[in-house]
Amino acid sequence: MDLLPKTRDDFKKSAFWDSFFNKRGTKAFEWYGEYTELYEHLHKYIRPKDEILVIGCGNSKLSADLYDVGIPRITNIDVSQVAIKQMTKINKDRDEMKFIQMDATKMSFQDNQFSVVLDKGTLDALMPDNSKETLEKVNGMLDEIKRVLRIGGRYICISLLQEHIIKHILPYFKQSGWMFRVIRCFDPEVSTARRGQTSLPVFMVVCTKMNPLPTPIVESCFNGTKVERVSDETIYREIRSIQETSLICSGLGKTNLSESDEVTLDLFDVNVDTPTARYTLYVLDQPHKKKNGKYAAFIVPQGRETEWLFSTAKGRRHLLESAGFDRLAIVTMHRGQRYGTLDDVKRELNESIKTLAPITNIKTTQNNDTKIPYLSLGVDVGRREVRYEGKSEMSGAFVIEDVYKDEGIYRVLVFLSNQSLVQSEAKLKKVYEHGTEKLVVDFGYLGCDHHKFMSIGVELAKFLNKDATVLIVGLGGGGLCSFLQRSQKSIFIKAVDIDPEMYEIAKNWFNLTEDKKLKVEIADGIKFIEKECTKDNKYDSILFDINTDDASLGMSCPPKAFVEEKFLTHVKECLTKRGIFVINMVCRDTTIRDDVLRKLKRIFPLVVSYSLEQDQNEILYCVNGHWNEWETYFEKAALNLNISAKKPGLFHEDAVDAKHFKEKMIKIS
Repeated sequence: MDLLPKTRDDFKKSAFWDSFFNKRGTKAFEWYGEYTELYEHLHKYIRPKDEILVIGCGNSKLSADLYDVGIPRITNIDVSQVAIKQMTKINKDRDEMKFIQMDATKMSFQDNQFSVVLDKGTLDALMPDNSKETLEKVNGMLDEIKRVLRIGGRYICISLLQEHIIKHILPYFKQSGWMFRVIRCFDPEVSTARRGQTSLPVFMVVCTKMNPLPTPIVESCFNGTKVERVSDETIYREIRSIQETSLICSGLGKTNLSESDEVTLDLFDVNVDTPTARYTLYVLDQPHKKKNGKYAAFIVPQGRETEWLFSTAKGRRHLLESAGFDRLAIVTMHRGQRYGTLDDVKRELNESIKTLAPITNIKTTQNNDTKIPYLSLGVDVGRREVRYEGKSEMSGAFVIEDVYKDEGIYRVLVFLSNQSLVQSEAKLKKVYEHGTEKLVVDFGYLGCDHHKFMSIGVELAKFLNKDATVLIVGLGGGGLCSFLQRSQKSIFIKAVDIDPEMYEIAKNWFNLTEDKKLKVEIADGIKFIEKECTKDNKYDSILFDINTDDASLGMSCPPKAFVEEKFLTHVKECLTKRGIFVINMVCRDTTIRDDVLRKLKRIFPLVVSYSLEQDQNEILYCVNGHWNEWETYFEKAALNLNISAKKPGLFHEDAVDAKHFKEKMIKIS
């Protein structure tokens, strides 16, 4: 470690480099990767007939490696006389290769002498900051490179591209009218990580000397083989993002996250033309326990990434604690990607999983191959089949999939704008019609637990009117409507949804059927209720099950407009005397939640809350009147729901735990 610079300024001193190479001797020092880790990129821009100048050669083997594969005309310069003497002696049998002591900022070569100038770490060494003195020296080197390169020649610079460097050289070469390209070199990073060392992103900049272009060309190739024309700001942003991700990964090896939030990373396949996220990794720590293992990875089967245990921070924390490891990397797979066997996935992930390990706790074999246990729910990667892909003008692109789990087949609707959330889910069962097997929806399964507790609001309404009229705003896949349609004998349901595509999805993929008990109307829920008020139409129960497309908001259910005070008064006006208004609320912002509760309390005499333990859903029951002994009514409604669901044979067990429901109900005061 003492052979490395102790301060940034050391990089600019020739005396430091003489001392460096004297201490190191003849052992090569490779900044930013070996030839074998860079050749794939180098040989795209270097040809056997090129006349090459290597600036700041040090005692790197790169020139010798290029020479030995048939690129002989290489001139090497370095400010250190010690390095030049060492390299001249080492390479005495490579007749055509030259080593000259020379300052790259004051070169004595002729104009247009070289077709390639190769720089591996020299720019970084020369530019530790962007002080006036440093910039004068750097510009001196860049000016010299411009001078000695021929038209069509290439300046190839291998660098870590710190922000002050990329923001200097990109404008410099653009103003000169050169073509500018940045490439990410993955192999040096992977190799460094395998050695257990801090791995930093390595980039190759290729600047091609042109007769000044009318419009400068700036390109990047960060995720594979595809080169893209980009803006300066895109270059800066992407490089910064890559560097920040790398620092996080490197820091994870030395950091314990037990008192912090989880870290989330996406892994891209860099071997395709248009890379997209292939895996998402969540890394979590907990305080060390004697019985715990050190580190493991948990692979979530396809189609199960939307379950509470894997899709929520609270669920993943629960998984970490139950898995029994100090650190857990939870891996989810993305739709639209193809995966092999579970072993294939493990092999593909292994190097990335290693980089996230706590370095001091990893047990290794004699060949330094890290042994990390992999956990999962089964012996395969899961299976999902896309049944339909479409686009809604209201909600954007969506996909309908059949997900195969150990306990059965499930049909899910997912909007691609929020892939971690299942909008609707139904369990499928096999039936035979005319000797042919087909899959149909099992209406005894409610994929969303909050639908069960919303249904209690309908049972409450039936205390007032056994032929209750129910308004449901928000159709989705129709699961709640279909359940109530079959479990309640005499009620009438009007479902309203603004999106006609939802109605088609519910009919065609979730077996929603309209009859005398259920009607669907395509309308804006707010305008519909306002119109119902003018007609003096009344409902015994009104249920809101609507979400917003903006996942960044503090409250995702319902949209803000549905809890404005003026609109809530319209809702009350549409209720019968002592009617029940039920809201499915998902709110992460306590300030917003408190504001909603204050509005409801000003309008409704009784507001009761029930929060689902494994979800963020909170069900709010708002009664349009005063109920004495309200707890008894609510408990009885839960018991009646269980009876209603069992009569038509939908459920074989209770839909809800009535006792637990009674204990967890909270009256909002």
